[in-house]
Amino acid sequence: ASAAAYRRSHGSLLEEEAALAAALDAVLADTLEDLYAERDPRTAVINAYGRMEQTFAAYRVPREEAETSLEYVERALDRLNVSGWAVRRLTRLFERAKYSSHEVDATMKEDAIETLASVRAELEADEHEAVA
Repeated sequence: ASAAAYRRSHGSLLEEEAALAAALDAVLADTLEDLYAERDPRTAVINAYGRMEQTFAAYRVPREEAETSLEYVERALDRLNVSGWAVRRLTRLFERAKYSSHEVDATMKEDAIETLASVRAELEADEHEAVA
């Protein structure tokens, strides 16, 4: 198969993934600002996850009814070649903030900020490699 045939058959998928990555990058930038501004760590972590989930759904990666939070985010971010550790870390923070009565403290908020910044850096590095 020629390179042109490959681009034709895979081009729309690659364009869709690039659009999702760009949208996710924009959402992550906004979410990081919101995380810094939000005083309640539990709310900050839940909102960060929620915005990421909305972005995936907008780019035709909706959450399946039977999927756990972790399964869903892993499936969505797998399309973008983002490392699993960052995905699992953010999802665990979300699950604790959303479903647990345990305290969500400033340290967890900082973990969410670090994780989102790491995912954003990975997306930007991947985008730069694709352009080069």
